[in-house]
Amino acid sequence: MKKLLLLSALIFACLSDDEGNPYIYEPTLSTEAVTDITETS
Repeated sequence: MKKLLLLSALIFACLSDDEGNPYIYEPTLSTEAVTDITETS
């Protein structure tokens, strides 16, 4: 399973557009509202 994950990561890291430029993916972060807060968690 680890080999498949590594292979997939290498393939996606080497992708480029029609002009040969590597794809650059901007990281995104999303959060949800906090719920069910108790004294111990």
